[in-house]
Amino acid sequence: GIVFIKSGAAYICGNNSVSNVFIKDSLEYGIQNRNGCPGLIIADSIIENSTEIGISIEESNVSIIRTFVNGTTSMSLPRGGIVVRNTSTFGGGQLGNIRIEDVRVMNSSLAGIRIRASNATIVRTISIDNGENINFDESGTSFVMDSVFMDSTNANSDVNLSAFASNAPYINRVNVTFINSTFSGFGISTKNRIQLSVNWWLEVLTQHNSGAPLEGAIIRAIDRNGFERLSDIAGGPYTGPNGKMDKKNLTEFIYATNSLSVFNNYNVSANSPGYGSLWRFVNMSTNRFEVFSFDIDTILPLISYTSKTAADEVIVNRDWIFVDVDIVEENIKNVSLIYIIRAGI
Repeated sequence: GIVFIKSGAAYICGNNSVSNVFIKDSLEYGIQNRNGCPGLIIADSIIENSTEIGISIEESNVSIIRTFVNGTTSMSLPRGGIVVRNTSTFGGGQLGNIRIEDVRVMNSSLAGIRIRASNATIVRTISIDNGENINFDESGTSFVMDSVFMDSTNANSDVNLSAFASNAPYINRVNVTFINSTFSGFGISTKNRIQLSVNWWLEVLTQHNSGAPLEGAIIRAIDRNGFERLSDIAGGPYTGPNGKMDKKNLTEFIYATNSLSVFNNYNVSANSPGYGSLWRFVNMSTNRFEVFSFDIDTILPLISYTSKTAADEVIVNRDWIFVDVDIVEENIKNVSLIYIIRAGI
């Protein structure tokens, strides 16, 4: 395999990259990034049939992207396809800025991905057919987005979270947020120091009944407990010129301190000044795309002048009316502008 190691105090190790490599049948590690060598990028590579760990990350500021790890065979902890851990004090400090993106991990005897005492962001990653598809152990705060963890060979181990207070110097809580990520079962250990949040994407389109986009509608989402969950923008969020709200994530449930909090169903509403408000209940147990179509009358007002001058002007829009009246009064008398609104005009 490949090993990045700091061999002495005067030796500078870090900011390395590995790309387009194929590593097979390595004894112990396919790629190992030892403590003291931060700043590694592993990209577009294949690591197969390593006996201990496919990719071992032991320093901060590391990205693994567009890489396939398959068939890691060891049954000894803490082994796996991809293992992230601080080995300098064996967990005494957390690693940070770890990113795993567009990665596929399969057929590891233990964990497909193991995050130990590290903060990680995992995006568009697939981990299937491993003993545990992903394991968070004393891992601090991590985010998982748009990923799949399925068909673990151990029961309820698509996602596994553990935090053992007796494992000094491991004293970290485990706080993991999943957004649009699929798994069928999860296991929990030492429940009083673990939090798992499962979220999904909400997209909203507001439009006229003709299909034309409606800009400026205010979107709200109120959970089953009566709390507003989209008010991250003052007065908003609003729909844009295309009628769409920027994609937001809403929580399906949170498992924390040995209890389950459920937030479904949400009351999702769209309010457009001048057009009214529409709402419906939405179950956020998967991604949702909600369309609100407003009934808009198409009868425009009729405005006329008794004695129109060249400077007078009328501009009529569905949302507003601009009337420009120029008056010349030679006799210096009181002048009144009278407007009458009649139904049907």
